[in-house]
Amino acid sequence: MAIIKKAKNINIQVANNYTSISKISHEQSEEVIMEATVGNLELSSQKRAIMQGFGKDSEKNKHETDNKVESIIGDSLTYIFEWVEYSVQKFKKEPSFEDRKNVNWVYEDSKGNRTQLKGKEDKLRVYLTNPDDFGKDYKIFAYLQSLSESVYFKSHIVDELHIVNRKSWKARLPQTGGNYSYEEIAKNPKDYYDTIVIHHSGNAKSYPSVREIQDEHMDKMDKADIGYHFAINRYGKIFEGRPINIKGAHVDLANTAKIGIVLLADLSSDNNGLTGIKKKIEEYNGNDYLTDKMEISLLRLCIYLDKLYKIDKVGGHMEIASSSKTEERYCPGNLTMEKMENWRKILNKKKP
Repeated sequence: MAIIKKAKNINIQVANNYTSISKISHEQSEEVIMEATVGNLELSSQKRAIMQGFGKDSEKNKHETDNKVESIIGDSLTYIFEWVEYSVQKFKKEPSFEDRKNVNWVYEDSKGNRTQLKGKEDKLRVYLTNPDDFGKDYKIFAYLQSLSESVYFKSHIVDELHIVNRKSWKARLPQTGGNYSYEEIAKNPKDYYDTIVIHHSGNAKSYPSVREIQDEHMDKMDKADIGYHFAINRYGKIFEGRPINIKGAHVDLANTAKIGIVLLADLSSDNNGLTGIKKKIEEYNGNDYLTDKMEISLLRLCIYLDKLYKIDKVGGHMEIASSSKTEERYCPGNLTMEKMENWRKILNKKKP
């Protein structure tokens, strides 16, 4: 009642102003009318402020300041090193075109740290690259004008990888006995492994299968089994190789505590180590390339293995061969080695 009474008093003051204007002479009118008009405008502004919260003006103001997001949609599960797209599914009040371009986004990591993100209209693409968030939750908030704690999309970076087991790719049984080396490690793998060694399959065939590499190792190189613990093809599929509880056979005279991962491709564009007719054939046939999917799967696998075994060092075969003073190698190829320092930086690992 007090607010309505105050508004009525303003109306009376405005009426008195007009009465004063009607009583003045023509000569005085211009200056006094200007003064009264300014006064009336000020009084009208006061009245609007007093009446805020009442009637139509109040309802309009409410919509202008409470245009919040009600729901967000996106992928519920994702891997590290992957694009994820989120979009606004519903607003409390349908926003204008200009509002839609200015949707605000916030990313909250697993430790509760928030980062303001630049969105485009009502959609957002996020590239998750922090290995520390592997296997943890994160949140995406989208809002207009004010951040709503009740409206967010919660997701989880999966802490397991899909690894194709030996049975699925029809692995041969290992050759044991005699001169074959198929040594089960004495320790728990968590207390044994400290290094990941990266290889490429080399010049034998363009983008070979894991079974073809096993056949080559067993039939041509007289190994008990495929020498690597894991293999990754050009489509990013990860295959189980030699069981993790069996010592690898992938680095000459230096396999202790080392997990072997082979990229199923010829990643040596400079063809080092080849001479004569073999080099000419290789140059004619061309080389394979490190595909994006292959690279991402390699990084994911390294993070996964680090969580299991507390890996200290990551390197290429040639780096291990050099440090252990064994035969000179060109594996895993120059295309792989060009990436190695950046991979170590991402993974936060040392050179072997």
